[in-house]
Amino acid sequence: MRGGLARAGPLLRQPRYEVFPAPSTEETVLEWVPPELTVTVTASPAKGLGPTLDLTEKLSARGYRVIPHLVRAHRLVRQTEQWRRSLLERIGAGASPPAASPR
Repeated sequence: MRGGLARAGPLLRQPRYEVFPAPSTEETVLEWVPPELTVTVTASPAKGLGPTLDLTEKLSARGYRVIPHLVRAHRLVRQTEQWRRSLLERIGAGASPPAASPR
């Protein structure tokens, strides 16, 4: 391999699968994606943050390394306090709120 292909090699050996939170997504991932691969879950502007976090929890409980797309998800939540409440509900009691407000 030369040039760009040589740099792409490691990425192709450890791909990530990006999925959208839909009714059949969990079953489809379980059927087709090996658990040693990382799964990323997209946040849907139409559905909000809940389905993304729900699917993340379900796949994580099944042994997958799951990364929810939350960096820009704050755009789905109208107020910072609602964003914090949503995250705190997911990570449990006693957790500290995010240090900085989303931008």
